[in-house]
Amino acid sequence: MFALDKKINICKDCFGKSSINPDTGEVDIEKFKVVLRQADKPFYLDNLQSSINQYQKEHSDVPADEVKYHGEGIIKLYMKNTNTLRQLSHKTYADSEADGFVQKNSTVLKKTGDKTNHSLKKITKQKSDDEVIILDEEEFEVTKDMIDLFGEGYTRLEYKKMVKKYKEMSETYVIQTNIHKEALVTYVRFKVKEELATARDDVAEAQKWYTAAQNAAEQGKLTAKSISKEDLQGGLVNFSDIFKMVEGTKERIKIFPEFKYQPKDAADFIIWCYINYERNLNNMPEVSYKDIYHFYDEKKKEYVEMYGDPYGIFNDDPTEENRPAIEKFITVPPEFRDGD
Repeated sequence: MFALDKKINICKDCFGKSSINPDTGEVDIEKFKVVLRQADKPFYLDNLQSSINQYQKEHSDVPADEVKYHGEGIIKLYMKNTNTLRQLSHKTYADSEADGFVQKNSTVLKKTGDKTNHSLKKITKQKSDDEVIILDEEEFEVTKDMIDLFGEGYTRLEYKKMVKKYKEMSETYVIQTNIHKEALVTYVRFKVKEELATARDDVAEAQKWYTAAQNAAEQGKLTAKSISKEDLQGGLVNFSDIFKMVEGTKERIKIFPEFKYQPKDAADFIIWCYINYERNLNNMPEVSYKDIYHFYDEKKKEYVEMYGDPYGIFNDDPTEENRPAIEKFITVPPEFRDGD
């Protein structure tokens, strides 16, 4: 320990032995705090609980009720986490004491009494008398790919939320280059931090991460208003891309209304009206309604063959059944035709 950080002249094994009850092997909190104070390392109850949980997971052969007797192994994990996790590596004992020995951005987790229940009770520093139920993130495995994507130093819960949000956002955000990918990853990191701060009722932290997330969203063109002229001329080549960009998912405001079929709606008739209006403006002859609905049917068939219709887009489509009535409606009586 002395050779690593010049704090105290004590070896790693002695560090652990000095922090446990020699009779039971359990971590002696008061002894552990004394050693940490001498080493000027932080003491956080939630980090200790996480180390206990981690030890139990890594040593599945040890019965759950006997894990506490493996104090030296638990302390080694505690020190490893303290020295490697970004949110802990710079902390001192005084910092942890000022925090009340519970991290602001972490939790002390305790299993509920029912072992079949995978929910957890989260006791935060700000709400020591409240219990907030969350899903058990210990069931979530953090992989090397996740660490490579988001970086090191986050909690298991943060990795879980970042992966979920990244997958959701990837469904609509087109990742064309590594720059786009990094922009999305940056936004996701900040957004998850904001959500966790909001859950803790930490308004100042939530506002800080919200601002960072919004800036990242603007720079990464994750919002509708950030679509530029260059996007419309380059990356976004058709209305479908624009709709996808604007509609987005949960993180983007829906601008376009959600259209639903009405009994008398006919998409091909609406298209026919728009086309002929444009042709009239350009002194061009009108196109026939039959040409339009043949084109409509062809494109609908291509779409269904390629993508299917899992959401029932074309269910109860009144377009085809309304055609006879529309053709009758748009037929000009002889007495009103030009020249008659």
